[in-house]
Amino acid sequence: MGMSSSQARLLHLTSRMHQIEYKAQKLEAQKLQLANESDRVYNDYLQALDATKVQYRCLNPDGTPTFKDATMDIMQNGIVPDYTGEKSPNILFLQTSDGKIVITPTVAEAFGIQDSSEETRDMDEYIEQTTNEHKQEIQVESGFHYEDAAPGETDVESVSIVETSKISDYRGGYTYSPVENSLGIDNLVLDCDKLQNEGPQNKNVSGNYIVNSTTINSITSIEAGKTYVVEDAAGLMKLMELSTSSNSANENTKIILNPSNGEIDMSGKTWSGFKNFKGTFDGNFCKIKNLSGSNGLIATTGGNTTVENVFLEGVNIDGDRGTGGIIGALDSSSNISVNVENCTVTGTISGGDHSGGIVGDTKYNKNSTVTISHCNVNINYTAASGACHGGIMGHGDGEINISNCNSTGEMIGNNSCVGGIFGHNYQNAKAKIEHCKTNMEIEKDPYSGHGAVIGSIETGQAGNYTIEDVEFYSKEGNPPVGNDPNGTALIFKQPVTVPSINDDGSGGLYSNIYGAILKAADGDTTNIDTQNIKNYVNALKEDPIKLPNLNDYLYKYLTNDPSVTSDLAQAILNDIQSGETNSISSITGTYTSNKYDVVISDENDSWTPQGTIAQKGKYEIPAIQTMAEELHYLSNKKYGKDDAIPLDAIEAWFSQHYDTSITSDSENGDYIANLNDGQYLANLNDKIASGSLDDIFNAINNNTKYTGTTNYSTDKWVVSIGGYTAPNVTYKQKKVIDYETVLKWDTSNPKVATAMAMWLLIQRGIRVATDYEASSIEYLSNMTLKNDAVFTTFDPAQVAQLAEMAPEDILALTEKEYNEILCIVNTSVSVETSLREVSDEKNLKKAEAKYEADMNQINRKDRKYDTELAALDTERSACKNEMETLKSVAKDNVDRTFKLFS
Repeated sequence: MGMSSSQARLLHLTSRMHQIEYKAQKLEAQKLQLANESDRVYNDYLQALDATKVQYRCLNPDGTPTFKDATMDIMQNGIVPDYTGEKSPNILFLQTSDGKIVITPTVAEAFGIQDSSEETRDMDEYIEQTTNEHKQEIQVESGFHYEDAAPGETDVESVSIVETSKISDYRGGYTYSPVENSLGIDNLVLDCDKLQNEGPQNKNVSGNYIVNSTTINSITSIEAGKTYVVEDAAGLMKLMELSTSSNSANENTKIILNPSNGEIDMSGKTWSGFKNFKGTFDGNFCKIKNLSGSNGLIATTGGNTTVENVFLEGVNIDGDRGTGGIIGALDSSSNISVNVENCTVTGTISGGDHSGGIVGDTKYNKNSTVTISHCNVNINYTAASGACHGGIMGHGDGEINISNCNSTGEMIGNNSCVGGIFGHNYQNAKAKIEHCKTNMEIEKDPYSGHGAVIGSIETGQAGNYTIEDVEFYSKEGNPPVGNDPNGTALIFKQPVTVPSINDDGSGGLYSNIYGAILKAADGDTTNIDTQNIKNYVNALKEDPIKLPNLNDYLYKYLTNDPSVTSDLAQAILNDIQSGETNSISSITGTYTSNKYDVVISDENDSWTPQGTIAQKGKYEIPAIQTMAEELHYLSNKKYGKDDAIPLDAIEAWFSQHYDTSITSDSENGDYIANLNDGQYLANLNDKIASGSLDDIFNAINNNTKYTGTTNYSTDKWVVSIGGYTAPNVTYKQKKVIDYETVLKWDTSNPKVATAMAMWLLIQRGIRVATDYEASSIEYLSNMTLKNDAVFTTFDPAQVAQLAEMAPEDILALTEKEYNEILCIVNTSVSVETSLREVSDEKNLKKAEAKYEADMNQINRKDRKYDTELAALDTERSACKNEMETLKSVAKDNVDRTFKLFS
């Protein structure tokens, strides 16, 4: 019988009711999710309300006090002398809850502290990468076996007769040219460097005046034309005191230093310098140490003067106008020729107007000639007053010649005309500077007259200067000439040397490009065309300044510098594969054509990429039969009975589970063809040698393959099988040690000892922050205010003291001793008056805006869900009413039907 229409309708309504209930449950679940989302948004907003940040006290430009947001860079980098960024007056570091001191990358670089990523390397890898493998050959125990023991000897509890041969360690990765970009300033070798190693010479002193502490009372004046041989500090002091300012005195005087030990120590004596010196002062390659007073060796000259072979060490000069390390000032009333050759000055000098490291002033003597050659200055120089200060010479008139000289150190001038080599040449005087270098740090010019080489040149006088082969380095960014009204009349460029580029496609730069391509291609050389590499380099040569910039990038990329990515390397790879040069346009960097001349190295500095990408170590294990017999013997020892595991069962186990067939090739020689089984057998062999045999015995008894650890992974080792060695063992044995010559770290080498100490120091508690962490306001605040770290004092210079300690001594330090050495003292924002905690208003405004936007979106969805639920409820009621009606009609029909039939 078919279904009536009312029955069909009732069935449809029942199905619809199920759908309505499902949709309603789904909407209720979505409303519950909205409630959870609302709670999350509200909690985020509450956190923003609670969020604070750390600020440090500083001064506004007008001198009024204020507070600024603190970062690790600001709090720490003030300890780095050349750091130019914003600095806090209070230097504080972070110490995390696990005890590690967190330092910025700037501090780490300044004090030679290794990056925190080094923590993941083991000590051997760390030492190898930081010391260029300083190893030595020594005899070490290579293994042992057992022989029958003599009567009365003790039984051996654990034995092994395993003989292994490990040949070379695996070396992997990419290398780079040993020649990086180098500035000529680092390569120039001055003649004075060689001459100063000569040492005192034997002088013929017969017939001369010997001046020492014994004879000084007998010398009452300095006589013209006489030679004086000075043997000690008292003698030198006496002659200086006898020198006068008279122009007629001291003509053609000659002074020779001849101390018995090659040096004269002037400690405790007040020096004012020889006055009106005329003649020759021969230092005889001797040192004058700790000269202290108002001027250098000679205060003034009154005639032709030569000073040679004088080495002033540790001077402390505090003078006025015309101060110089060797000669202060020339007399202005006569023609004077002064020659200073092969002299050195180190120490501290403070001078007034017209002062310098070697010669101070010519006193406007247009008829003077000053020649300074083969001299070396390393001083901390302060201009006490006035202008015209130079690392070699301060102020010149007449004719000035400076050659083969070097100046280094620091110069601080309070006026104009301050130069690393020369201060200022007066009016029409002539100056020639050649074959010199300077890396004198000169404060950034506040007076438009501080130059890395020359302080100032007068208008129209550039033609009076001859500058040839002068190399300089300006740490503060000063130009070579501080005040140069002549425009570009003098242009200085520093030479920058890049690795070699040979016509045949060899050389250091080719090596670096090839290595970078290999790294970018993950070792796949299939599509690398060497001719395309040559074409690429030839295109680079058209704009040579790109060569050092490219090499900088390649060096950083190959040494995994985190500041570079693989983008450029991949672009170069794509270009070389396609024969294009598009990537050349994106090669930029530190070096610019207006500051640097590119020099291509002519040295053989290339490497062979194929030979350094991966060299597998070679490991020879005993014959399988040998290992089987060893295991048989050792199982008898372990289980205390003969034939505990039968020998034939062990042999069958080896045969069933390991493929020991041998293959050979030109690179790796003979080795087990199945690399995985070779790896397993090598690890098994080590396990036998260690005496830890339970895993192996379990594998044999269960007839399962032993795979063990992976110390000899297939990508790093090839394993070969040696010859059979019959065990000669009994239950009573003696140990026989074999030795082999191997390479071990040479701990007597300072580099190795320092590397070991540094590695241990890193393990102990130093971490270098990322650039983001160092510059982030939020990071510093979160770490300190959420108790993840505390502020602490710390002296990174003391790391050098730890580096001098033996590794075991570092590990043995108590927490108190460790903290005392590194000056670690914890503090907090509540204790430090220079710090304060404030609300983070900027982030709070962002959080308020986000909270409002998120809640509006949640409310919109909630209203939508309520509307949909209301519609479903209405539909549910309608369906329910209709279903009740249909059921009533159906019942009536049934009742009528029964009545009819009855």
